[in-house]
Amino acid sequence: MNFLTYGFTTGLIVAIDQLLIIVNIAVITRIGFSTHEIVVRQICMSIFYSQFFNNGLLLLVSNANLQYSPLSFISLESKYTEMDARWYQDVAPQIITSMFFKSFMPFVQLALIKLQMQIGKYLDRQSCSESDKTKKVTIQQYIEVYAGPDL
Repeated sequence: MNFLTYGFTTGLIVAIDQLLIIVNIAVITRIGFSTHEIVVRQICMSIFYSQFFNNGLLLLVSNANLQYSPLSFISLESKYTEMDARWYQDVAPQIITSMFFKSFMPFVQLALIKLQMQIGKYLDRQSCSESDKTKKVTIQQYIEVYAGPDL
């Protein structure tokens, strides 16, 4: 398996994991649990389980040999017919690479949130003549722009 396939599989895993985070947060907050603690716990657990199964399934499917199976219409052909030591040597770099990139994603997300906050502040102050003025008319609007989202 070449580096291009490793990169594609790793990128697919990281992208789907980020999508799973967004979907899990949206679904859990929409349910409406009674306390914030329960919401946070359910979000953490659902993200953990969904990413765990996502990583396992995508690695297995991307390295599967489906040539003689009912799923042969999917054009995946691997050189391994069983999970032996050579298969693990082939899959291990994918696992390591995807975990390496996923370890930096919380920092990337925090940087994007900070950038979003800075852009919001800039847009709020842009139309005002003085630097300490704001377009917001209520305290809650001001807090939403200058304090940022709940983390």
